[in-house]
Amino acid sequence: MARRRRQSSEISLFPFLSVLACIIGTLILLLSAVAVGGIGERSLDDVRLSERFEAAEIFIAGGRALLEDYEAQLRLEDERAKEGEELGRWLEGLGLDPDISLEELQSLVDMEQQVAALEDERASLEEKTRQAVEEASRRSEELTKRREKRSRAPIVIEPSGLGPNYKPFFVECTRDYLEVH
Repeated sequence: MARRRRQSSEISLFPFLSVLACIIGTLILLLSAVAVGGIGERSLDDVRLSERFEAAEIFIAGGRALLEDYEAQLRLEDERAKEGEELGRWLEGLGLDPDISLEELQSLVDMEQQVAALEDERASLEEKTRQAVEEASRRSEELTKRREKRSRAPIVIEPSGLGPNYKPFFVECTRDYLEVH
């Protein structure tokens, strides 16, 4: 069986690319003509003045941004000062020196927390002590009742021959002798 040959047809893109290149060239030429024509309308002094004006606007905008930063810092410092004054009044209300250092204040807070924890532990231990005393008194009463009940009980000899006052005798027997203990 013979193979058939395919006919290959190559497409040439030359006409499309050449048209595209011509259009791009024409657009570049038109844009340069418009740009050159626009420069001629304004004088060199106008261009310089507009550049200075733009530079002045940029400088003013930078100054305003810097002024806003300073105002924000000033507001922040005012808030901190108010908080400091409020903290000072609060510390004076607690009977502390308003000029106390942060480390000393932190150590005082830690001590207060330890005292609170110890108070909680003391209360817990007091509760446990109270419960233990109640349990001991309850058991003591129960033990007293049992002793009274035992003392009133009649002496009963159990079938094994044992009683509360029973003294056992041991007998040892051999072929030669009998011994009682």
